[in-house]
Amino acid sequence: MSKNVVLEALDANNWLKICDLSVSDEQKAFFPISNVYWIGISRYEEGGTKLFAIKADDEYIGLIGGGHDEDGITGYINPVMIDHRYQKNGYAKPAITLMIDSLCNSLGVSKINVNHRKENVIAGKIYESLGFFVYSETENEYQRKMDLTQTLLYRQVHYNELERIREIDASTFIGRAWREVNGGRQLVEINYQNTGFPHGYERHLAELRETITNGGSVLGAFDNEKLIGFCSVNADIFGKKHKYALLHQMFIDLKHRRQGIGKQLFLRSIIEAKKFGAEKIYICAGSSEETIAFYRALGCVEAEEINQELYESDTRDMQLEYSFT
Repeated sequence: MSKNVVLEALDANNWLKICDLSVSDEQKAFFPISNVYWIGISRYEEGGTKLFAIKADDEYIGLIGGGHDEDGITGYINPVMIDHRYQKNGYAKPAITLMIDSLCNSLGVSKINVNHRKENVIAGKIYESLGFFVYSETENEYQRKMDLTQTLLYRQVHYNELERIREIDASTFIGRAWREVNGGRQLVEINYQNTGFPHGYERHLAELRETITNGGSVLGAFDNEKLIGFCSVNADIFGKKHKYALLHQMFIDLKHRRQGIGKQLFLRSIIEAKKFGAEKIYICAGSSEETIAFYRALGCVEAEEINQELYESDTRDMQLEYSFT
């Protein structure tokens, strides 16, 4: 499907066509407001939302808008609506990207806020892929922010830099974790506070040194030269049916989580694994609810082949894989 998406300022020539567009009946639970309402608000609310019709290949397919938030500095995007007949064609992401460009160029904003219902998982994934991170939440909604002033550097971490993992606060609170219960996996409350690296700084440092010594890669995320996250990929290939490379470690600094940094490191780990001749990445994923949700959101599934040595190192871990062939 073509992604020839453009935004057209809402005017007398197109507003009726936009009024005819709607989400599905099921989606009205988290998108209950009609396009007619948004058009009315934009007309009569002082300093209100600037609305645009979304067009794809000369067809009107949706509505999007934005403006200055209450502080008069930050931008916002709302609404974002694709008619039910045109969904699942990849139109929302380019439309949002064009709206971001419009806010930056017309209003000069460097930060943009969006809200979406928690049950609107697809919207969350789209926003996260564009760099919007969750900074707050209510009972029903996530508030996300894009900070265009924040630039991160991703690069290889060299052997003589590995001690810098001390800069990372690896602590985490695990409320629920996956455990074997009556022959199946279930989420169980454990309420455990991990105060640092789970196996201790020295062991994690030694394993990173071993990874590089044996030809593997350690990738880091840096914010103004401060290490805020890293992952490591071993060069050794294993597996009988498939060629696996091990994603050995992945840690993000406590204050920098849920900002898409882990995803970016994971995507870069795929490039490294391909260099080593792998077909899949193998992950011994910690059993916490958040960790497993993170990997599953990336497309990881239970491993077809279980590496017995890795499994026995901690039988609570989930053995996952990600295929890129």
